[in-house]
Amino acid sequence: MSLTLSETQATTARKTARNKIQAILPSWLLAWEIYPILLIASFLRLYRLDTTAFSYDQSMLFRMAYDAVHHGLIPATSNGSSILTMHLPLTVYLLMLPALFSANPLWAAVMTAIFNIIAILLTYLFTRRYFGRFAATIAAMLYATAQTTIIFGRFIWQPTLLAPFTILFLFALFAGVVERRKGWLFPALVLLGIMYQLHELTLLLVVPLFVALLLVPRTIRLRDLVLALVFLLLIFAPYLVWELNTKFADIHTALGLTKAHAQIDTKALMFYQRFLNSYYYDERFLGSSYYDPTGSASSLVFKLLPLLSLSRQILVFLLLGGFALAGAFVLRFHSRGDGLSSPSTAVHGRGDGLSSPSTFVARLHDWWTSLRADPSRCGLIVLLAWQIVPVLILSRHTAPVHQHYLLLVIPGPFILVGFCIARLSSWF
Repeated sequence: MSLTLSETQATTARKTARNKIQAILPSWLLAWEIYPILLIASFLRLYRLDTTAFSYDQSMLFRMAYDAVHHGLIPATSNGSSILTMHLPLTVYLLMLPALFSANPLWAAVMTAIFNIIAILLTYLFTRRYFGRFAATIAAMLYATAQTTIIFGRFIWQPTLLAPFTILFLFALFAGVVERRKGWLFPALVLLGIMYQLHELTLLLVVPLFVALLLVPRTIRLRDLVLALVFLLLIFAPYLVWELNTKFADIHTALGLTKAHAQIDTKALMFYQRFLNSYYYDERFLGSSYYDPTGSASSLVFKLLPLLSLSRQILVFLLLGGFALAGAFVLRFHSRGDGLSSPSTAVHGRGDGLSSPSTFVARLHDWWTSLRADPSRCGLIVLLAWQIVPVLILSRHTAPVHQHYLLLVIPGPFILVGFCIARLSSWF
């Protein structure tokens, strides 16, 4: 009897999900604004792709993929990193697809561009699902035209393949903290492992994952954790064989780097703001070559430079507004009574104008309880953790910080700007 009931419930759930998709899909397909955005994004990432950067890292990665395909090799690592360790091999496995059909590395660059175009579509879908259509349009439009992301979406490299997996990772986290679905932990852990293989600094994304675990612990299932560990063991198996054969040399090198002298600066924050640029990319701060895509004084971009400079300042202001609004929504407090906090409740018990520790703990517990009960605020705190923590951690560093280290936060700035504009427009 129970088996029959469970089968009936499963069938009903499948029919409900199918009907829901059939009801939503036409409206999403008729979202006309995403089509010109994708057209612009495709043009900016595919036009004159034969002029894309192709140096040592690019040639090494594609050569390894080509040799793996045509000589039956199983890559255990990819190329070397700037800290003298070996990167993990997933990038080589992905590049084996274009290498299977052509020895021309141009097609690997095309694959990279397509990955980043798909990331813009995923950004639109994610932002529309959780923040609305207007915010999604703005976020996708900014992502499609931001000059720094265009540069990193046009050449072969490990970090340039990150973007679509980052958005899928956010989809998994929001499925848990906002929609309160079970089963989100398995894709989240697998995607985190995939992103770690593309660039090791994505391990910082374990922070928003941990925040999600704290917010919705009841959605965690043991079988999701076990399945994720099994899957991660499979995709990490070649690299683990390498580490065993080298007696974990890469791990010792990485741990030795933590003992070096650390410095605190604002480079990470500067690189984070640079994602809002629509006209300029400068490597002078890294001690390498100077690159200015504005070209000569006769170029159209150069003539529009004052306007583009103003637009960047406006975008930075809107980004700060997005942080402020999201933080305000997260930190707002609702008491147990009428849903509003009373200023007088913060001061009582001592008669000296100070609240007691027990009162503070009680109010903190009430805030945490109200936060966990509000899915939208849970989503915002995960979003803020994703954006703030990597910048703070990279502000103290032993090795030099580079622009591509911050690619793990993309497209967060564009989502926050879209969120800010959409919220302000709804108020006014």
